[in-house]
Amino acid sequence: EQPELYEKCFEAFKDVEATVVLVVGKKININQFENIPNNFKLYNYVPQLEVLQHAHVFVTHGGMNSSSEALYYGVPLVVIPVTGDQPLVAKRVTEVGAGIRINRKELSSELLRETVEKVMDDVTFKENSRKVGESLRNAGGYNRAVDEIFKMRMNSYLKLK
Repeated sequence: EQPELYEKCFEAFKDVEATVVLVVGKKININQFENIPNNFKLYNYVPQLEVLQHAHVFVTHGGMNSSSEALYYGVPLVVIPVTGDQPLVAKRVTEVGAGIRINRKELSSELLRETVEKVMDDVTFKENSRKVGESLRNAGGYNRAVDEIFKMRMNSYLKLK
């Protein structure tokens, strides 16, 4: 919920030939924005998993859940971290070649547009995002995690006997 960031998005993407889905969060009144470009769709909330299945790039703060969900669907990222685990997630996304990090203090509408264009134009970001997504899909999710924990506990129990 950062109105100044959304204004930079308007400026950066106002003339692109694409639909820009901008989710502003539940605390922001969408009506407060003036001059919303015609190619923008503003929402307080969207079913993110459904939207990500159609996205070509995902601009995000880099929370672990959102980033993992995007990568699950092979969507490359532009990460603008703010706090918590976000800088670490942004670093890892960059290391695996699945996206680019933008330093929040350096953010401008020009830099945002250039970075999104770079991520969309360079196919290696998409390829690397797909590879990470494939790895996530093959990992087995929580069911496998439960199985592995159970195996570890059983092995510990059997060693005690």
